[in-house]
Amino acid sequence: MRQAKDDLVRSQQSRVEPSDALKPQGAGRVLIAGEFANDWGHLGCMLAMARAYRDAGHEVLLAVSDLNAARFFFAEDTFSVVQAPALRPAKRPAAEDRPAVNFADLLWGLGYADTVALAVATETWMALLTEIEPELLVYINAPTAAVAARVLRIPTIYVGGAFDIPPVTSPLPIFRQATDLPEQELAVIREAEVVENINSILRRFQQPHIEFLGELFTAKDVRLTTLPELDPFGPRPLEQYVGPIFTLPKVYRTSWKTTDASTRIFAYLHPQAPACESVLQALNGLEGEVLCVMPGCPPQWPGRFDRITFYAQPLELAFLLPMAHLVITSGVATTTTALLIGLPILSVPRTLEQHTVAQVLERGGAAKIADGGDVERIARDISELLVNSKHRQSAVRIAMKYMATKFEDNASRVTGNQNWRAKRAAIISIVNYG
Repeated sequence: MRQAKDDLVRSQQSRVEPSDALKPQGAGRVLIAGEFANDWGHLGCMLAMARAYRDAGHEVLLAVSDLNAARFFFAEDTFSVVQAPALRPAKRPAAEDRPAVNFADLLWGLGYADTVALAVATETWMALLTEIEPELLVYINAPTAAVAARVLRIPTIYVGGAFDIPPVTSPLPIFRQATDLPEQELAVIREAEVVENINSILRRFQQPHIEFLGELFTAKDVRLTTLPELDPFGPRPLEQYVGPIFTLPKVYRTSWKTTDASTRIFAYLHPQAPACESVLQALNGLEGEVLCVMPGCPPQWPGRFDRITFYAQPLELAFLLPMAHLVITSGVATTTTALLIGLPILSVPRTLEQHTVAQVLERGGAAKIADGGDVERIARDISELLVNSKHRQSAVRIAMKYMATKFEDNASRVTGNQNWRAKRAAIISIVNYG
């Protein structure tokens, strides 16, 4: 059985002929699905992709899980936005509070442990897809939509970061550097359970089953919105790295008050990050200028940390980061932007993804991690990142590698290089004629 699975993995890996040899002709309908896309990073990617498809002449619809967030992100555009079907398990697994061990375990905790809830969510996605009739589904962290599209034979392109799209391997890699046998065994068990639950749906609709979870994501149709240097599971030779795809609808343009040699630090933080308050306390005791973007900032914090200038809305980074000396952030998109400018980073993670990416950067020398409440240690780390040139040099090496790449055109490159009409015709041909 294991040999057969290994053969299937190699077969999947061998099918890497370019699927973007031809451009689509004429207008088509595109659905961008964000099943679990709740943060600025995912929504910013959805907005960038939607605008690129629209500018290419296609009709664009978006399915989002948070309509309130959608009002902010898509208010300036005329896209049709619908509620994404929700996966509603009868009860969460007992161990939901522990960190997921791999992508399958992550899905398990989100509801893939409940076969009834998974079937209902998949059928609801199928109903939505049948009603909208898209010629292409754009996956933005939407695994159940991908299962529904597989049943309905709708071409799908998978756009996302390292944690949104698992590598085409079996078993799936473990998120953390785990060495204990129980965690490794759990990773294998979870993948087998999630694959079986997905296959129960595929069998019900008489569709070919999958042998491993990575088979749900066709490598040649994957566009990774990260860099190989930030991919904890990379580099991946089969999938295509396109780099960051992200835009914001409304940004506030401001500038540094100091233009001399004073220290300038930009921070984008989330108040729920475990070390956030300690980081602010350390920053408030430093000399220099600190600008901090913090959605949901507690009302008492600006008065308490009075040497920091707080903003609730996004800022135009193009006018700030080139003059900054350090970036402090919990966001992967902001981390990538800072790296491409050659800035060292103090990472303040609040999610497993952010912590794992930060560990990759820390090993490479471009970052340090603030994941505890030791204010003095955080202050020392900030000073180290500012004073020791090796950290900036590590970031500059990455920036120099991509200096000639125009990442602002990424979304357009993705949308303009897909022969998805021909692909759907080929799928229909295979279904009809075997």
